[in-house]
Amino acid sequence: MPHIRTHSNCLPTENPLLMSYIGNESSYSVTTGPISTRGRHLLLELHGCERGTLVDAVALERVLRRAAELANVQVMCMCFHQFPAGGITGVLVLAESHISIHTWPEHQYAAVDFFTCGEGKPEQGIECLRAGLGAVEIQSLVVVRGAPSEFG
Repeated sequence: MPHIRTHSNCLPTENPLLMSYIGNESSYSVTTGPISTRGRHLLLELHGCERGTLVDAVALERVLRRAAELANVQVMCMCFHQFPAGGITGVLVLAESHISIHTWPEHQYAAVDFFTCGEGKPEQGIECLRAGLGAVEIQSLVVVRGAPSEFG
């Protein structure tokens, strides 16, 4: 079973953002306090990934598109670039923002950013990303974007 650690960003204590994994790795939820925000930015560190997937742009696109579908967001376009050492950087531009991935196959590691505005639910794509990349450990951080400030 994958090892999953979670973190939350630093918000005022009266409006905490919590990310929790309840039960097994397929039970993800993100809960926000009663604050109005512009979006959520899910940052994932995926360790122990399958090397073959991390160097396969077609496979990575398929995994990211499925995660976008599960998160209920619309893919507008995409771009992937493979580096000479084999790693790949890719991005799906969403109507609601973006999903990007950066892979280091030599370390069996991938970094994923999944930023959504509106009604998108990026946490719904976590299990798809974990399974699609074959990750054995996930570290995550959710950043609330556009939270109210003293400047309005």
